[in-house]
Amino acid sequence: MIKKRQWETRSNRCYEISLTVVLDNPDWTLVHGIIGRQTPHAWCEKDGIVYDPVIGELLNKGELTWTDYRKEQEAIVIVKYPADAAMNLFKHTRHFGPWYSPQIEKDALAKIGKTMFELMDLKQTEKSTAMAIEMMVADGRMTSEQAQEMKRLCKLPD
Repeated sequence: MIKKRQWETRSNRCYEISLTVVLDNPDWTLVHGIIGRQTPHAWCEKDGIVYDPVIGELLNKGELTWTDYRKEQEAIVIVKYPADAAMNLFKHTRHFGPWYSPQIEKDALAKIGKTMFELMDLKQTEKSTAMAIEMMVADGRMTSEQAQEMKRLCKLPD
């Protein structure tokens, strides 16, 4: 059972609240992604189960399977952070996220001396990150140059 806190307001606080949930439950993973095909969002995940402490709680959904969450929210994973990586990125950036812009990620990871993929499940994260980058280029949310820089920083193959 996931440890939850009571929040006076949840609206527009997905990065803060999701980070807090993962730090309170270090066996869960923090996920930064997109919902509704364009809205940056954060949620928590463990063993194929998703807990969205903002939308899920507002809609009284609780925990959902990844398949159900993906269908309901049109969710796309950009990057996953284990609790220790999330804590390091929070400490070094002094904000709740997102951290996956090339410059923020580059600065924060340089301070802790690791690449993003040294901190995460390499195969799954590499695949989902590459797919998300390509989708953002296709949708016009990222230029080809920005995509190349993001791939370089994440050490993704071209």
